[in-house]
Amino acid sequence: MKYLYVLILLLLSTPCFTQLAQLAQLTPTEQLQENTVLLTNGHGHGSGVLFTRTDGDRVTTFVWTAAHVANIFMNYNGTFAPMGVIQGDKRATARVLRAGDSYAGTDCALLEIVSGDDFNGTAKFYRGFDEVKVGQKIVHCGTPLEFLNERLVTFGRVSYVNRLFDDSRLLLNPRLLDNIDITAYPGCSGGPVVDEGTYEIIGLLIMGSAPRLGIIEPTRSMYDWAKAHDCMWAFDREVELPRELVPWRADVYNRLIEDRYTDDLDARWGELPPEPEVEIIEVSDSELWDMIADLLGVVLEQIPEIAPPMPPLDPPVTIPPGADVIDDTPPADPPPLDDEDVTVITEDVNITIEEDGTVIIRDIDGNLIEVIDPSLVEMESPFGASYEYLKSV
Repeated sequence: MKYLYVLILLLLSTPCFTQLAQLAQLTPTEQLQENTVLLTNGHGHGSGVLFTRTDGDRVTTFVWTAAHVANIFMNYNGTFAPMGVIQGDKRATARVLRAGDSYAGTDCALLEIVSGDDFNGTAKFYRGFDEVKVGQKIVHCGTPLEFLNERLVTFGRVSYVNRLFDDSRLLLNPRLLDNIDITAYPGCSGGPVVDEGTYEIIGLLIMGSAPRLGIIEPTRSMYDWAKAHDCMWAFDREVELPRELVPWRADVYNRLIEDRYTDDLDARWGELPPEPEVEIIEVSDSELWDMIADLLGVVLEQIPEIAPPMPPLDPPVTIPPGADVIDDTPPADPPPLDDEDVTVITEDVNITIEEDGTVIIRDIDGNLIEVIDPSLVEMESPFGASYEYLKSV
């Protein structure tokens, strides 16, 4: 009995138990805030959601985020640099374990916190993929760029389920995504979107085209991706956690593993939607180039033409529309002769060539005739020698 009492005291004193006890006193919305973090390297910015595994004496905290957020930390060789995880006054460092392809596949990534302050995430994923319905009440939490280190919570509803998103300007492969009617901001990508009743994750925010029109990578797609990329242990706490977690390179270098999970897992999580039907057509090289040209034309139409800024006039002058602007600023006086300058003396003129190649022509009495800028002149000299020859003298 004595030893049991000591064991209980030790358990109560552990940071993990203390954090869990503190989380238990929070409302579901406040817990959602505690599960949301800011990801940054001082330049890029995104949001993520914490998912902690406690296996005996081993505590491992993962962060789920969008793949395009993880791409901020990608090196040129396909590996990833460490990133900072921030939540209030807590700081930690995380590494990328898995990263999807946001253009061709699933826009999600898995990180692991490897050092720094203790983080504990109680996030759970929503089971029963076919139970997400239009009109379902949802809650989102993210870290907007305008409010660094603030985890803002917003409320809304699911507005479309299983939308076939096939915009070729944003995605290479058509995908089934969900639309949500909720307030979100730049910097909230990767933040969790949860069911208001259970506070279980139904997806991660990945895009937005209006203040209340967002697009999420649904949990059903993340589940399928986690199975294919051998990280179901960071998605389902009932799946055994490997003793060694080996990070993979960027998704273009990933190798797909053999399916190691049973059908019972699929039955527990629900029915996945069918893959979108994609029509594959054969085209010739010329037809392919025409298609690329048409696509490029569509992209260029979206880019507004921006006129180069005009320098301010001092004093201000009103210029009538259509009138040509005449620059009547007098030319600057040439620099005085320097001992290091090269001077060519002829019968009529003195030609000085400065170190930067500028040619200054004066008459015998030293009066200025002309200043020639080397970057603007491509001609023969009127004095019988080429300009390049004059520079070489």
